[in-house]
Amino acid sequence: MKYLLALLLVCHTLLAEDKLKDEQWFSGSDLEAYKVNYICPLSYRDKSYTSFVKDTDYKHAEVEVQISIKYNVVNNIFGWGGKYYLSYSQHAFWQLYTTSKPFRENIYDPEIFARYDLKSLNVEHLERLQLGYEHQSNGNPDTTYTTVDGEAIGNISRGINTLYATVGLVHGNLHTDLKVWYPIFSLDDNPDIMDYIGYTGIGIKYFADDQVFSIDARGNLATKKGSVEAAYSYPVGRAVNLYFKAFSGYTETLIDYKNHVNKFSIGFSFSR
Repeated sequence: MKYLLALLLVCHTLLAEDKLKDEQWFSGSDLEAYKVNYICPLSYRDKSYTSFVKDTDYKHAEVEVQISIKYNVVNNIFGWGGKYYLSYSQHAFWQLYTTSKPFRENIYDPEIFARYDLKSLNVEHLERLQLGYEHQSNGNPDTTYTTVDGEAIGNISRGINTLYATVGLVHGNLHTDLKVWYPIFSLDDNPDIMDYIGYTGIGIKYFADDQVFSIDARGNLATKKGSVEAAYSYPVGRAVNLYFKAFSGYTETLIDYKNHVNKFSIGFSFSR
């Protein structure tokens, strides 16, 4: 519950900016929205989730929350140009409609990255390059040898570290991001996760007046596994948007990345 209250408090201070710019979170500060910030009170899957906690049954419906911010630390290091950022995102899946109301999963997602403006190259539609390091984990310890009432629960720790590069293209109101990444460090907690998450992705966002349509897809061409997410938002108030999204594929969460999920969510977004 504390995560939800913190999100609502922060979102209350959000200031609307131009639709093609990042939205500042606090007046006069450099703290900005990064990924989409939203709360979906109804997020419904076509079947119930697998519980990794004994005697806990998960429902088809849950609350989904994401908070994501970035901070511009420094610019033009060593005369190379560019802007250098730290960011933090957290994606929570809250089983509000069950008796005990547990958080099914929390994904913690810090990044460090650099953005370079490529418009000076005068290549048609080429906008920017982003290079970064990203850590994603569910914050659980290694429970390989943990037992509950004499029964092994298996390892519920999940995590992945990647280096990535994203090229941004702009054509009018159409924004496209082409992304590649590669894992570093150990994948012992989830050794086959790259079979499901892949190494490449594409994000497409279209601005139509006040409406925003987006599609994000990623996957592994060799295993033919991946995911696609489509979203739509429309402003209904000051820095508040009605938000719909649909997800289909693998790696919706880290804990059950091998499970194929079809899911529809409705709620409100506070950045786009």
